[in-house]
Amino acid sequence: MIEQVLKNLTVQNIIDVNAAQKPFFNLALLKIAIGVLLAIVSMVILPGQVILPVGLIAGGIITAVIKRPR
Repeated sequence: MIEQVLKNLTVQNIIDVNAAQKPFFNLALLKIAIGVLLAIVSMVILPGQVILPVGLIAGGIITAVIKRPR
């Protein structure tokens, strides 16, 4: 019986950790999507610029990585 209780506690801990990380992943995807959207808009406005769109997308990814929970 103790073994079953320990298994249940371990499973519940894994579920709680995944539930806590879910909002982070949604926010990270939102930041990356904003970077991609700004990159598309900048490609329309400034068609000769390549550095700016790449920087916006990379900036979204980097801010998502920096702000991730530890």
